[in-house]
Amino acid sequence: MKRATKIIVALICIAAIMSTVVACGRSDAGTPSSSSGSAQTAGGMEKHIELSYACNYGAGLPDSFYSKNRLEEKFNVSIKLIDIDLNSDWASFQLMVTAGDMPDFVSMNRAYVSVLEWYEQDVIRSVSVPLVREYAPDFASTIDLGGTTGWMVLASPDNADDLMALTGYYPETTYNNWWASYYRLDWLDNIGVAPNGNVRQFHPNTPYLYVTDTPFTKDQFLDIMYKFKYNDPNLNGIDDTVPISCTNGLFAHSLEGIASIFGLAREFCLEENGRTINHYSSERYKEFLKFAAELYDLGYMDKDWFNTDWTTNNEKCSNGLYGYYASTCDSGFMYPQGREEKTSLWSRMPLIAIADNPDGKILVCPHETGADGKSYSAVYSPSPYRYQLVFEKHVSDEKMVRLLQLLNYARFDGITAFENSYGVEGVQYNVDDDGFGGKLAIRVPTDKLPSPEDQVTDIFGQMWQAPNAPQIFKNYIIVAREEITGSKTWMDMIYGPHRIDLLNETDYASVLSDVGTALSTTVNEYWAGAIAGNFSVDATWDEYIANLDKAGYQKLLDELNKAPLFSDLMPGFKGLK
Repeated sequence: MKRATKIIVALICIAAIMSTVVACGRSDAGTPSSSSGSAQTAGGMEKHIELSYACNYGAGLPDSFYSKNRLEEKFNVSIKLIDIDLNSDWASFQLMVTAGDMPDFVSMNRAYVSVLEWYEQDVIRSVSVPLVREYAPDFASTIDLGGTTGWMVLASPDNADDLMALTGYYPETTYNNWWASYYRLDWLDNIGVAPNGNVRQFHPNTPYLYVTDTPFTKDQFLDIMYKFKYNDPNLNGIDDTVPISCTNGLFAHSLEGIASIFGLAREFCLEENGRTINHYSSERYKEFLKFAAELYDLGYMDKDWFNTDWTTNNEKCSNGLYGYYASTCDSGFMYPQGREEKTSLWSRMPLIAIADNPDGKILVCPHETGADGKSYSAVYSPSPYRYQLVFEKHVSDEKMVRLLQLLNYARFDGITAFENSYGVEGVQYNVDDDGFGGKLAIRVPTDKLPSPEDQVTDIFGQMWQAPNAPQIFKNYIIVAREEITGSKTWMDMIYGPHRIDLLNETDYASVLSDVGTALSTTVNEYWAGAIAGNFSVDATWDEYIANLDKAGYQKLLDELNKAPLFSDLMPGFKGLK
């Protein structure tokens, strides 16, 4: 849907109504309040209000627990949680909505077109920007950190003053998480290869995890893979090691690290010959495929990787026989907890590879460099505006005000957000040294709590990152980037897409829905066959590009090149060139 003209008008309107109070937005729940006086009356807590709510990971929660109970008491509400996990069972929730049983508010992670569809079908209602500013001022201030972009992501196509939904805002996934390469450091020690740069133990509590801000080169990578394959790196005298752990997505876990050698950052679009193109038609991608085919032919990759999904890969790697992996930084150093803690990080790569090996060690470093000497690491998410909070069409203005007040308190007051996530010291968490001269909150396991009602579950935690949280609520990805590796060093290696239609100003999504299946089939069949060595990439490349064009690729690129530059929408980040 083209929105360029509406966006310009909306930007002007938002700037003009920063402190003006107007109606709640589109609703069939009665006449909206039209003055700050009536809105203020609606904002009182005298009347008890019943709310229903659905969210990711919402299934299986008890009817009564600490985080929910304290919000219900403070805001004189009852919150009915829908017993469906939207993350894993969206189909069941869709059936619920189709049957007319949409809850009052829903936090979800869907595409813009899904929100727009519900809005145009009158399934959800809008909310006005001024009302949000009045009753959720801390939320508004947080969105303002990104300028006007956050307000425009879900702006109503009907009224520049209204939002179809509230956007989630999780800058951690853009600003503080990135893709990196993981090596078995104990294997590197055994084959006599020293990492580049200043290698440091990540945390006093992690003798198994080390980090450097200096990547390996392509030649070094090839040398390491050879020795991981043939030099008995695990010292057991058996030819049983597999250098590269891979899952069967194109740039999913390991191949995205190798793609850095050729100037690629995951599936991000890039600039080539003055035009933005998708990665899969670039000359860089062509060279990457040839290199990946070489690695496969040399036996450095799992021969069955085409049939290995993420879960199967973790199961395979639990045997400790894999030496290289690529993933986001939170896979390695989300928390400085040891093997005995057995957090979820120890049940997946890379840590699962050393979970049962007391001498096992992992090295985290930037992706490998190629001829230009640069490392290309992808931001985890090119936009911090993830998730959407939608409101059922019958939600009244009175209920909307109460919801905004509750959300503002629950997630945007730093202390409150921390308490909703961690509870009370000595009951739901204890404080210990964080290893960097500060303190760290350590949660008490659920089965060790005094009663089931003491359970702490932040039902809004995925929507918004809590600002101004106490220092004992520490983000160790930030610690790794800033205190260990150096902020500028890592940031210079992090890239986003060259262009992104973040504000839905083009018909890219619509065209993609028409041609996406045919394009995906063409791309997937080609990369799988190329890496398996079924044909020569050089000999078949022109035919492959012609097949993309037959599938509608040029029409898609026409829309892509109308989108804004990523670096313009996200100052401080580089788009892939």
